[in-house]
Amino acid sequence: MSNVTQCDLKEVTFSEAPVVDRDQGVIRGVKILGRHSKNNRVYSDAALNQAAYLYEGLAVNLDHPLRSQTAGDRLVADGFGWLTSVGVRESGVFGDLHFLRSHPQAPMIAEAAERNPRRFGLSHNAVGRVALRDGAAIVEAIDRVHSVDVVQNPATCLGLFESENPTMTTTLHELCERALLPALLDHPSLTGLRLRAVPLPETLDNSSLRSAVLTNLLRGVADCTESEPQFDPRALFVHLQQHLTDEPPAAAHSPVETDLPQRITRLETELCCRGLLEAQHRHCDPERLQALVALPDEAARRALIESWPTRDSSLRTRPASSPPLGDRGESPLRLPEDVRGFVAALR
Repeated sequence: MSNVTQCDLKEVTFSEAPVVDRDQGVIRGVKILGRHSKNNRVYSDAALNQAAYLYEGLAVNLDHPLRSQTAGDRLVADGFGWLTSVGVRESGVFGDLHFLRSHPQAPMIAEAAERNPRRFGLSHNAVGRVALRDGAAIVEAIDRVHSVDVVQNPATCLGLFESENPTMTTTLHELCERALLPALLDHPSLTGLRLRAVPLPETLDNSSLRSAVLTNLLRGVADCTESEPQFDPRALFVHLQQHLTDEPPAAAHSPVETDLPQRITRLETELCCRGLLEAQHRHCDPERLQALVALPDEAARRALIESWPTRDSSLRTRPASSPPLGDRGESPLRLPEDVRGFVAALR
């Protein structure tokens, strides 16, 4: 059974034998996307055909955009060329890279393509739908492509004609499998986190793996509270408690990472700050969260939030009140009220 999730796709590809025509300003036969990614993804035929269609005529920039930039905010100096004659072959998507002969970097990249095509690669930044089947991440569709960039250190090919992440990553589902917690993400509200990309801990002992699972799971829940205001993480506590309190035999007395309490405290603070922003109808972004977390108390955070403009809440309405559990005929369960309470309940 597969679970399809829409996620960001960042890959780098190298070409083996491109043909450089400096007079025409074309590097022919560049590999744009490989069928097998170094990021442990496999692209289906349908995804490759969709990618080829989206690549045709697409602008090519130099280097990855800065974190503060979007696809439409690239500098004029970043523009290097565009793609044509894009098609699918056995090993991936190929095309011709037309470059601006007047660009300052054109001679260097043309020489690299002639003498050592693995010196540079093409990195694609796209959004697609990924299914987890038999432990493999299968890209079933490419919905849109943000950019294609000429970069060093590319991820599905090995040279010029997707970019490799220097940090070893895996999916949250695979991390749970390694930590002997295979059923942790079976709750319906957590299935969307299965393909969430997470870094592998430096050491792979069970204590480190379980600590990484908890940290990344809490971050995933925090992201859910931002993207789905109706989402209540307390509804998951009973399910998570059932799976996280059963210590695996091989790690019954393994020590927990010493910095875990501090990380949990920060995550709890971030959750509280997200709630304050939502309650005050303010936009939530990483910069605002960082500023709020750094403040000493809630009063200071509220004061800062009130200094920010409100967002347009006309598209999102929430019920004014909710009847007590007793009025709905449900038993009033005593659930943890915050992340700290949840973690304490697990011990």
